[in-house]
Amino acid sequence: MDIEQANLEAVGRMMEARPVLTGMGRALDVIPGMREDLLLHAGPPITWERASGPMRGAITGALIY
Repeated sequence: MDIEQANLEAVGRMMEARPVLTGMGRALDVIPGMREDLLLHAGPPITWERASGPMRGAITGALIY
């Protein structure tokens, strides 16, 4: 299977999927290790010093609003 075929197969499976919500809860209650002062983002853990300008801006905005 080449990349084009694999991509078509992957997209087809995603389009056919029927996601179902099975539960909901507070992050503090359902995420192991979650703390009130912990901010999650789409990526690995990172220190403030290593965060990019846009990421710092997004974090600052999240904290304000």
